[in-house]
Amino acid sequence: MGGKWTTYRRMAQDAVDKILEVHRDKIRTRAPCRTKNLLIMGSHDHTGNFQPKEVSVLGGKLPLHLTKQYNLKLPTAEYLVRSYGFRALDVCELGKKEGLLDPLVPNQPFIRAEVVYAVRHEMGCTIPDVLGRRIRLAFVDADEASRIAHDTVRLMARELKWHFSQISEAEKEAKAFLHTMTYKNPAE
Repeated sequence: MGGKWTTYRRMAQDAVDKILEVHRDKIRTRAPCRTKNLLIMGSHDHTGNFQPKEVSVLGGKLPLHLTKQYNLKLPTAEYLVRSYGFRALDVCELGKKEGLLDPLVPNQPFIRAEVVYAVRHEMGCTIPDVLGRRIRLAFVDADEASRIAHDTVRLMARELKWHFSQISEAEKEAKAFLHTMTYKNPAE
């Protein structure tokens, strides 16, 4: 079962409620559903340095901290906080250690560390996974995503220990996927 962040809690509740309804003779519940109040990944600071209200993009301390600590532009820091919450710290620390804090593409907030983070921590295994579903650059600017696909494949290949044939296949898959993300007027 798949879902997006805005609906996953309700989907989980509906699925469990249905299971309980179908198997009420075998399964008993002690309390009502609690998923509504569970925190999602990135909503708390595992380092203990920031309070939840400080993650806010508007007026929060975390974006400013990222600009100072990692020398990021404010729009990039705000994007990382919006996308990763407190885990933006993990993305930036990985970027610092691996030398990947530079932009993935010009004039966009994405950084190269996100590619490696997506592979290591978000199960990103293909270009559609990483540039489409994790970072979302393919939706924002498919032409730029196509331009940096080769570099992205190289970053992923290093992480996933791909052989030459796997790299070649990933590049073909990237090209095919990114072609579907662009609109070309048939009259042109």
